[in-house]
Amino acid sequence: MIPDNGTTSMYLDNSHTIEIEAKGLLIRMNNTVQPMLLKILMEALKEPVC
Repeated sequence: MIPDNGTTSMYLDNSHTIEIEAKGLLIRMNNTVQPMLLKILMEALKEPVC
């Protein structure tokens, strides 16, 4: 994961096709990500931040 300060263009690096922004994180993944990994990530993002 790369921190995003809001000044970078999302078109400079088009190696990803899935982009999720949640809880102050910007997560970019290739569309070949394993479905189970994506499911685990989505479940983790549902959890409250401590």
